[in-house]
Amino acid sequence: MKTRLALLSIPAVAAVAAAAVVGFAPAPSGDVAAPAPTEMIAAGTLKGKVITKAGEPAERVSVRVFGQVIGGMPVDGDVELRKPTKEVRTDANGNFNMPGLAAARYRVEAGTRGGEEGYFRKTVGIKAGEVTEMEIKLR
Repeated sequence: MKTRLALLSIPAVAAVAAAAVVGFAPAPSGDVAAPAPTEMIAAGTLKGKVITKAGEPAERVSVRVFGQVIGGMPVDGDVELRKPTKEVRTDANGNFNMPGLAAARYRVEAGTRGGEEGYFRKTVGIKAGEVTEMEIKLR
C-alpha cells in the first residue's frame, strides 16, 4: 500500500492558514475570500486634553474608557463596568491619546486617585476610522 503526499505551494498554505485564523473560508477557486464589509472591524481613536479646575493642563491624570455601551447597556454584559476597557495617563501638557477603540459608545472617566484634582464622567461615541477629540475639564 503506497501513500501519496500532496505538496502545496507555500503561498497557498499560508493563504489557507491565514484564512483559518481570521475566520474566512477559501473561495471555490482556491483564493482567499475577502471579508464582507460588515465583517471588517475598524477602530477609532479618542484623544484630547485634560484641564484642571484652575484651567491648567492636568499632568499624569488617568483617563479611562469603560465597555462598549449600546443603548445604555454594556455590550460585554458587565453591568457595573468596574474594569476599564482601556486606560492611559496624560502627558506633561495634559494630552492623551487612546487608539484602537472599536466603534461604539463608551463611558469616559478622568481623574486622580482620591479626586484631589477633580473628576470627569461622560458617555462618548467612537466612530470607526475617525478621531474623536474632547477637552476634559475636571470638576
